[in-house]
Amino acid sequence: MQDREMLQPSAQPRSKLEFLYRELLIDIERLQQANDGLVNDLKAASITLSSMPAVLQKVAATAANQACSQSAQQLQASCAALASSEQDLRRAGKTLLNASTRNAWFVGAVAGACGLLGALVGGLVCLVVLTS
Repeated sequence: MQDREMLQPSAQPRSKLEFLYRELLIDIERLQQANDGLVNDLKAASITLSSMPAVLQKVAATAANQACSQSAQQLQASCAALASSEQDLRRAGKTLLNASTRNAWFVGAVAGACGLLGALVGGLVCLVVLTS
């Protein structure tokens, strides 16, 4: 388009038609500049949008890698907690087994003592009955 100085000569317009024509040329130039700016913006947006799938793929891959690593860490933590629980359960089982064995020996000793005491009392009763 023409320069702005060429569109605005120093002489005053001779008629209303010439004035309107000059205003029309100025408006066309403004619209052309705005259109060029929009075209440049559209080109930049097109370049940005054309590179978006690669960026989105990269972001998706990064998110997937982070999710996998976090789930692997959580799985390892769960396995460690499970192993610790298993060891605690084994210790508790051994303790209960020892306690039940000890209790069986204790009950056997008490029963034997009761049996012995009963035999002694029976012997004493027999002795008292026979001597009287």
